[in-house]
Amino acid sequence: MAFLDIRTLRKAYGSAIALDGVDLSINEGEFVTLLGPSGSGKTTLLMSIAGFTRPDSGTILLDGADITGVDPEDRNFGLVFQGYALFPHLSVANNIAFPLRVRKWDNARIAARVDEVMKLVGLDQLAARKPRELSGGQQQRVAIGRALAFGPKILLLDEPLSALDRKLRDAMQRELKRLHQETGVTFVFVTHDQEEAYAMSDRIAVFQNGNIVQIGSPREIYRAPASRFVAGFLAGNNILSAQTDGAQLDLFGIRVPMPAAYD
Repeated sequence: MAFLDIRTLRKAYGSAIALDGVDLSINEGEFVTLLGPSGSGKTTLLMSIAGFTRPDSGTILLDGADITGVDPEDRNFGLVFQGYALFPHLSVANNIAFPLRVRKWDNARIAARVDEVMKLVGLDQLAARKPRELSGGQQQRVAIGRALAFGPKILLLDEPLSALDRKLRDAMQRELKRLHQETGVTFVFVTHDQEEAYAMSDRIAVFQNGNIVQIGSPREIYRAPASRFVAGFLAGNNILSAQTDGAQLDLFGIRVPMPAAYD
């Protein structure tokens, strides 16, 4: 059984269908990206996993237990938003310590864990700074450190790189991949950026109109898109119109044998 198992999840807002019977299984320790254009359902699925959006029907299982109706604070998931949502009046150390104080950890345990997390995200020299004194990339590291501090079962990331410039975004892609490898936490990452998905993911789930239309490794999806939509949405693909009779392919008036399957 998968670590996180989503079964026939449906969600509608009036006549607008956000999720149309979505199925998705994620293994423990995977980095899975939910990729698709705006309005395709990827963020609705992430918010359903987090517990902030209640599906109309369907089931979410975590390690075999049904958590569909469990409140967000009881799911033990970390969440990083695009806007980071840091506390402006708290230092880096106290921002990271916040979820530990909410969970009533003792002071010695909090201090040890905050020190560990700040080193993990490369902020151990900036512990006393406030968010306004940090760069965008440093603020993001605080948000990620805070989300990882209490040892979440899953880290959910809702387009956290979209506000960064290209150079910093590339650096943070490498940083997220490193953190995933070092912590072993299951990452579920939402983006509309194909390059982000290719760079970091173990598997990519491509969304269209509230459905997952293809799921696979970056290599599988790039080399063998399941539909014209997937091929067109992924950067770098050329789409040519052709006709076939099943044995031969007619392309620009030139008939060639149908290509054999490839890996």
